[in-house]
Amino acid sequence: MRLIVGSLVSLYLTLAGVGAVAEDGIPVGALVIENAWTRPIGSGARTTAVYLTIRNTGGADDRLVAAMSDAAERVELHVHRHEGDVARMVRVPAIDVPAQGRATLAPGAAHVMLIGPKGALSEGATLRLRLAFEKSGPVSIEVPVRRRPPAAMSGGQGAGHGGEHKP
Repeated sequence: MRLIVGSLVSLYLTLAGVGAVAEDGIPVGALVIENAWTRPIGSGARTTAVYLTIRNTGGADDRLVAAMSDAAERVELHVHRHEGDVARMVRVPAIDVPAQGRATLAPGAAHVMLIGPKGALSEGATLRLRLAFEKSGPVSIEVPVRRRPPAAMSGGQGAGHGGEHKP
């Protein structure tokens, strides 16, 4: 059953089509994907993460249920969980996007983890990321590679531990 579901999600994401650079806001259903970015990495990196903000302009909750990229062997959704003084990364099946709210995927918080990047990511380049949402459907975006978050995220929103996401 898991294989069938995984194959359907993969097909769904593949059919999501060509994306735009998700910095100024890419609409998908009632959601707006904005401020996407990832850091530059060398060719020997084992992992990297993609950060972004998902705004929900609609009246119903939604969930990010999958992500996929040809730039990595595997892509997973992760959150940081604090247990005492220790923070751990934990894979989750989905990230909630509340109605009239947002999910901020940021360093030290929820993020899209790329495991086994297939090459270096140089500053100024982009990588294609396909996202699937439970209600709003699929979207394909181009994620800019940059050393720092977009200016819209650096004012405290999304720059650190965001409390607006739920696994």
